[in-house]
Amino acid sequence: MVREEVLREVKKKYEKELLSYPNVVGVCVGRKVKRGKRLREKAIQVLVRRKVPESELSPKEVVPKKIESCPTDVLEVGEIRAMDLDVRKAGARDLSRTEKFRPIVGGISCGNPYITAGTLGGFVMRGRKVYILSNYHVLAENAEKGAPILQPGRYDGGSLSDVVARLSEFVPIKMTGSPRVLSRVLKAVSKLLGSCSVTVEIRPENRVDAAIAEVQVDFTPEILDIGEVKGTAQVRPEAKVKKSGRTTGYTEGRVLSTDATVRVSYDEGTALFVDQIMT
Repeated sequence: MVREEVLREVKKKYEKELLSYPNVVGVCVGRKVKRGKRLREKAIQVLVRRKVPESELSPKEVVPKKIESCPTDVLEVGEIRAMDLDVRKAGARDLSRTEKFRPIVGGISCGNPYITAGTLGGFVMRGRKVYILSNYHVLAENAEKGAPILQPGRYDGGSLSDVVARLSEFVPIKMTGSPRVLSRVLKAVSKLLGSCSVTVEIRPENRVDAAIAEVQVDFTPEILDIGEVKGTAQVRPEAKVKKSGRTTGYTEGRVLSTDATVRVSYDEGTALFVDQIMT
């Protein structure tokens, strides 16, 4: 079997090419899957929206069985989407999570007034201050620092009388595509070069979809159905994990990969995320 460090090096080298294949939404290193069972052998896994028989693909669309010395494995994962932006379709499995909680806890509905609703992930500290930790698209989208955070979120009935925190810091999500300013520059360069063409690929990378908001009300440092968070640990493949979310409720899973590169769909477009944990 090929060593994992070799698989990771080759994956990094060829992921841009693999992501250019139609239907591909991600690339990672993980255990091969055969007839629904995970094998001991690891491979470069190519994540697709839908698995298509090779007979229906052109030769250029078929993922090679090996890349250099490394085996590949094609996995069907569907579209990878920031779920909480689609709550009107998804609803919530556990309606109690959409209710008003005081004190607030992790795993319940929240959001700024300009989005629908998302999940209050948990709590973190900076110095002596306590902050809500959640996604950028839940706390910060369309908002500025100091914006009110509602619990429950607006879609679940929250209003400005339900402010529980104020937006403090966030990491903006960089969508793929060419910004208008760069487009103008390219046109100007093309005119100067005459018949020559100029091509620049924009592939901004993201590592987190995250924001924090300073807590303004009483809170309990727990996550609904999980309990108190007692520390941190290095994430490793095969580790068992738990999640508590406004839309999905309580779920359990297992870490499949810690180096995934994936395309995530948002209402505004698609964002490329690297070094992601996949479960």
